[in-house]
This record gives sequence, structure tokens and C-alpha cells, in this order.
Amino acid sequence: MMQTGNAMQTSIDDLTERVEIRYAERHRDAAGNLIPGEPQSRGTCWAKVLPLSAVVGDGVEAKANVVRYRVTIRYRDDLWPNDWIAWRGKVLTITAPPYDAESRRKWLVLDCQEAIADAGTP
Repeated sequence: MMQTGNAMQTSIDDLTERVEIRYAERHRDAAGNLIPGEPQSRGTCWAKVLPLSAVVGDGVEAKANVVRYRVTIRYRDDLWPNDWIAWRGKVLTITAPPYDAESRRKWLVLDCQEAIADAGTP
């Protein structure tokens, strides 16, 4: 039986990419400041990963090259905005709070971006 999502035009068959959801557990130091710990895995899941746009920094103020992605996974409630996605050797930072695509707890949408190191220009 094919499960489809009208709002995002997503079906279970579209989840073809394996992604890992990662986070850094935070601890408090002696002064009470939050410090990041070692990266941990929340788990892996199947996802639909779509590149949305690329921004090439070409000025003094914009130095980073960025590729934006939309990642759709089955709904889960254990993600936080400071988590990130590991996919095909890339690190995708979640840029907005994850949201329920249809308000039915079926699909969770993650807006992400990947910062690309400047390869230099000729």
C-alpha cells in the first residue's frame, strides 16, 4: 500500500537516502557555562533529500558558499534545531525548527544547509 502526503507530494517510495541524525551532548563546566561534548547519533532513517538552492559568496561580507537542502523523513519527535544530518559524507546543519508537513504526524521536514569550503577562484 502506497502512503502519500498531499502537502509535500511525498510517498514512502521517495525515501531513498539513508541519513544519520547527529547531535552534540552539552555539559556544564564549573562556572555553569554550556560546553559541547562529543558528537552522538540519534539514529539513522530513510529520507528524501532535495537540493533547493546554492549561494556563492563573492564579496567581503559573504565569504561562505552554501547549498540549501530540504530533508523529509518519517515523523519523529526527538529532533532539536541544533541537531545536524550526516548524509553522503556531508554535514547538513538544520537551519529552522523541524516541522510537521501536514499536521498529521506523518512527515517531518528539515530545512538544512551545507557550508562549502571556498575552493578559490581563478
